[in-house]
Amino acid sequence: MARGAVHRTLDRGVGSPWTDSILVDERFRPLSLLTTLVIVALLGWVVLAIVAIHVDQSYIDVIHRALTRGVSYTEAHSANKRQGNLGLAECAWFVATAVVFIAWFHRAYTNLARLGITQLRWSTGWAVGAWFVPFLNVARPKSIANDIWRGSNPDLPATCALPTGRVPWFHTAWWAVLLAGGIVGRILLQRADHANTPADLDSYASIVQLNDVLILVAAVLGTAVVQQTANRQESRAHALAGSPPAARRPTYEPTDKRIECRSCGFPNSPIFAECSQCGSSLRATHLSAGALDR
Repeated sequence: MARGAVHRTLDRGVGSPWTDSILVDERFRPLSLLTTLVIVALLGWVVLAIVAIHVDQSYIDVIHRALTRGVSYTEAHSANKRQGNLGLAECAWFVATAVVFIAWFHRAYTNLARLGITQLRWSTGWAVGAWFVPFLNVARPKSIANDIWRGSNPDLPATCALPTGRVPWFHTAWWAVLLAGGIVGRILLQRADHANTPADLDSYASIVQLNDVLILVAAVLGTAVVQQTANRQESRAHALAGSPPAARRPTYEPTDKRIECRSCGFPNSPIFAECSQCGSSLRATHLSAGALDR
């Protein structure tokens, strides 16, 4: 942990267990690159869900024909194969989306302390761990998402305790749709081994189609959550960068000197650890410019 940009922070007088004893990199890390990756992943889900809804309807039509006048083995086999291939594609895309989203989520939550927010309710590790703990993952990730939104308010003082208050409707709608999708997914798992007749398959395929509709809605709402949260946090970072030195957090040396990115040449505020234009690390540039608080 003996790196130049890493400091032990002591927010004295605050009494927060998660700001008084954790080694953190005090320089804000932009969300731009991770936000782009998450948005691409979510838009990929929009495309996958639309294709899946169409494939589901085709599968349901085959089942209906099987119940009335019958279908050939080739047609039934092709319908099953399309469903299977689509399921594999969704599984692979789910893993990729989970990786980039949780990375984005963790960075956004970690940035709160770097943006002057104290008295966080949980350690930054919960931004990752909360997704994997049974039962806890029903509520804790949403609470952290709420805190990220509240703490990223550009109108807050440079240093303040984590505020409370309502979050936008699309935050709540996104989480409600995710929970609904989780419930539908559990039903699908329970019924998968018991769909042996055409009638059972018809009912099962209808639930699969409902699940794909929920995926589509969740992806659209998730895109709004990610983009709006990233914009809000970047706005707070730039607001702090332009605030009077006396109002900034005392955990880094206030300076008006801009750090030029070696990759793209963009002039960045010294509170950034990565270029806000191209996402390249500014650590080496900070070291060479002597802009780090040692």
